Amino acid sequence: MARLYWTETALNDVCEITAFIGKDSKVYAKRFGRKLRDTPKKLSRFPRLGGMVPEFERDSLRELFVGAYRVIYEIREGDCYVLAVVHGSRDLLRAVEPPEQV
Repeated sequence: MARLYWTETALNDVCEITAFIGKDSKVYAKRFGRKLRDTPKKLSRFPRLGGMVPEFERDSLRELFVGAYRVIYEIREGDCYVLAVVHGSRDLLRAVEPPEQV
């Protein structure tokens, strides 16, 4: 079973997204924030569940979709690291700096 880790950047992304949604609806913000945090939990059993991130063309860099958001994660030595949560309309190459390849 893979372990799931959240980077500080990804956690900040979730906070910013829920704060933005919360301006209109606190209830929906809380519900959506929970969904953003819960969806990647599946990766502990299925690390390759998400598809490759086409912008980077690296098998270890993958993504899951939650609504209009992309949850970007990397598989490292069998564990999954959530790197960022980015709205699908954003330019991913500007929003996320991929980690160094080993």
